[in-house]
Amino acid sequence: MARPSLTEQRMDWKIEPLFDALMDRKSHRSEGPSPHAGELRCVLDVAPSVEFLIFRRVLYTCIIAGYQTLEFVGRSEPISKVPTSHDGHVEITLIVAEQGFRLGVSPGTPIEVSDTKSLAEQLAALRRLHPKESHLLLRVEDSVVYAKVREADELVTAAGFSDGRLTSTLPEGTMYGGTVSKTGSTQSPQMKASIRTTIRAHAGDVRTCYQAGLKRNPELQGRVLVLFRIDPMGDIVHAQAQSSTLGDQAMESCILAAVRRWKFDKPEGTVPVIVTYPFIFRAE
Repeated sequence: MARPSLTEQRMDWKIEPLFDALMDRKSHRSEGPSPHAGELRCVLDVAPSVEFLIFRRVLYTCIIAGYQTLEFVGRSEPISKVPTSHDGHVEITLIVAEQGFRLGVSPGTPIEVSDTKSLAEQLAALRRLHPKESHLLLRVEDSVVYAKVREADELVTAAGFSDGRLTSTLPEGTMYGGTVSKTGSTQSPQMKASIRTTIRAHAGDVRTCYQAGLKRNPELQGRVLVLFRIDPMGDIVHAQAQSSTLGDQAMESCILAAVRRWKFDKPEGTVPVIVTYPFIFRAE
């Protein structure tokens, strides 16, 4: 049986004692001069048996406390709050599950891999097939322990993916970037309303994708959770499907292509804003 999600368990993403300690540290830091003024880091030293669910909650707490750089001991690259944009022609994703791994190239069907030896072989084969692609997104299921995450991360690096990005799924509707307020968003209510207005204004783009999907499958319905990043100019620099129950990859790709064309008002501040937005489809 699948483990209940945070929402189903009615758990708060934020870890209150940690949040209070981080905010206290930040306030003390601002009282005096610092050689690293403006650079707030959460550096994690994670025990091998810690589940990724806890790891995600710690990351989220760091983010809403305003710590912009997330790192953990033993990893050379910072944790990426969202995948960076790049010039490659494919998107390679490795999902670390409690029972094995799923390795996929978008567009395409993910490959089920049962053990680390097979995973190393599949990663090496992908690297040979896409020698110019150094990016890989590493996503982890909640129940996976950190030791398995670390092993997968090392295999990704060994295969030659120099820009392996560990991404963390955040609660729906989360918007963040820059100095984050206690509510978990740097954007004012007016800006958040502007983002929603722009999304609704482009509802026809998404509806066109659904109509095309209905021609392939008249009973097609489901939900797609899309994560996208708005740069300081209001352009979309990255979009991906965080989850989907559609079972129609062509429609998901159509939605992402549409989202990448959208133009938003310039966000407040000088850093990108990350948005997660659910699109729900029901056949009439």
